[in-house]
Amino acid sequence: MKKWMFLVCLSGMLLSLSSCSSYYYSTLASNDRSGRYDVNKDFVIDNDSVCIIYNFHGEDGPVLVTVQNKMDEPLFVDWQRSALIVNGKATSYYKDAIPVEGVTESSSYGSSYNWDRQYGSVSSRSRGSFSGEIQLPKGVEFIPPCAQIESSNLTLDKLVFDIVSREDLTDQPFEKANGGRTNLKMKTFSERNSPLRFRSYLALFTGGENGVERHYSYYETSFYLSELIKAGNVAPSSFQAWRNEEGNFFYNCDYRSRRTGLIWGSVALGVAGLTTVILLATKTPSLDMPHF
Repeated sequence: MKKWMFLVCLSGMLLSLSSCSSYYYSTLASNDRSGRYDVNKDFVIDNDSVCIIYNFHGEDGPVLVTVQNKMDEPLFVDWQRSALIVNGKATSYYKDAIPVEGVTESSSYGSSYNWDRQYGSVSSRSRGSFSGEIQLPKGVEFIPPCAQIESSNLTLDKLVFDIVSREDLTDQPFEKANGGRTNLKMKTFSERNSPLRFRSYLALFTGGENGVERHYSYYETSFYLSELIKAGNVAPSSFQAWRNEEGNFFYNCDYRSRRTGLIWGSVALGVAGLTTVILLATKTPSLDMPHF
């Protein structure tokens, strides 16, 4: 029984080898004059026509884009002409099955939209109705008047510990969210020397139906990594920014340093299992064999 308990404990140890060996926390900033950070640290671009909100909170920096139509006419997002440009490399926002959530009902790309209901916008507290059928090309998303959609299809999955030398990080005192204190390795950056700079490029348009020519508007917003923290096994819950769900704060996990341990641990488990089988097999002497 003890030997089986040993195997169970050893298996648990091996499972822990696949956990995050070191957390890296990133804070984003923007010097873009087209918008500002709100109290939730979401970056907001707001004008008379649209409101665009960026949020990167989560593991690997999920790019959550909210587009609100403040006009009294339909607005369209052309995802095929929209892209995220990370360190000069562009990735289209459009995917064959891009996940989109919104205040209103919508179907997937390339199909028709039927609207025959009342809807409203919480921010504007207005209500209205829109009915009819709109045929949309693939990669275009429809936003009715005074409504909004959310799209989260890309992540900032570039591992920041691959582009920042660990020797560049310095020990700094850090106060945990629960009041405890420790030292963490960190470094701050300006937009000029930041190792991670990216831009979001969105293409919006009105018109395009019933013979009305499309009128495009383009919104380009720049961001950069302003602070990087190597926190070892200090979990996200220790950071007040994480607890507050701040939109410019995300983390990455480094699993690689545990891979060697996982391989050797698997070998050890196999040896331990073999040893246990031998011990169990020899615990009761065979009646056909002489005993010494």
